[in-house]
Amino acid sequence: RIGFISQVVTKFTNGWHFALKSFIECLGSKFLFRGMEAVTSRSGVSRNINLIEGISIRKCNSIRLIFLILSAMGESFSKVESLVSDKLKELRVKAEELFNLSVEPETAYDLKGQAAGQANYRKNRLRFNRDLLEKYTHEFVHQTVPHEFAHLVAYRKFGPKIKPHGMEWKSVMLAFGVEPTRTHGFKVVSSRRLKRFAYRCECPDSAYELTSIRHNRVQRGGLYLCKKCQSPLQQDLKEFDRSY
Repeated sequence: RIGFISQVVTKFTNGWHFALKSFIECLGSKFLFRGMEAVTSRSGVSRNINLIEGISIRKCNSIRLIFLILSAMGESFSKVESLVSDKLKELRVKAEELFNLSVEPETAYDLKGQAAGQANYRKNRLRFNRDLLEKYTHEFVHQTVPHEFAHLVAYRKFGPKIKPHGMEWKSVMLAFGVEPTRTHGFKVVSSRRLKRFAYRCECPDSAYELTSIRHNRVQRGGLYLCKKCQSPLQQDLKEFDRSY
């Protein structure tokens, strides 16, 4: 098939109309041209461009199958995205009616890992996990989408200092008619195993475990503070690293 494509590209430069016609007939699952008339290239030299003599219908059908699969994937993507878009339109109407707020966030489907959705009120942006959306479409649209949209409404209505899943957010969820659950129940297969490092603060018998990501941030000068004593976490070299 790679040889087929290279031949098409080569002949396309010499006689684009013949190559295009051949490619179209291939997509139609027909035999390609046999014994085509000689054509004149740019250099004026007559060449016989028997494009892919002997290409069978089976190979043509293989190409058609690839296009059909890609087309079906595109339709699937557009379908689930349209469901999210419709739900967001419904939620925007409710936000205007119930809270007198106009919230029109940007939407992306590039979230990976275990998180189903993410709301960024500073950028007025929502991010969704496409894999989970396609696998749990109904629950995702009716639970995750309102969950994330409610964060933007709560921040706009009550200010940025509220707790992410505090009473303000819960009140917005209830106003939308959705149960205010903090986490989703989707089954997610962990894509990687992160090493964890032991840390401690100044509290008696304190013990923390930071992932390799946060550990590397500390090594670069970052700080994580204990919520109780407000002291920075320090690596506990007496404890062995653990991997999960």
